[in-house]
Amino acid sequence: MKSTPAGLGGGRPHTWSGVVRMTDETLVALKNYEYLILEHGCENVSLVWHTDSVVFGDDDWADIDLLAQPGFTPATECFANRRD
Repeated sequence: MKSTPAGLGGGRPHTWSGVVRMTDETLVALKNYEYLILEHGCENVSLVWHTDSVVFGDDDWADIDLLAQPGFTPATECFANRRD
């Protein structure tokens, strides 16, 4: 068994199987974020952590939690339809 580096779990032992499955919530958030970057340009999309918001385009913004919402952008409409 390996130990995690300091600050990443307090040095507790863990095993590594080599197989990691991304949660649907994480996948949806990344797809929505990618869509915003491709649609508005990397320089026009920002995560504003202290206000829990994502700012994009000229003056659009949303709660950062919406990134994990299926259907927030066209890139994740298939996830929204799957959950119906």
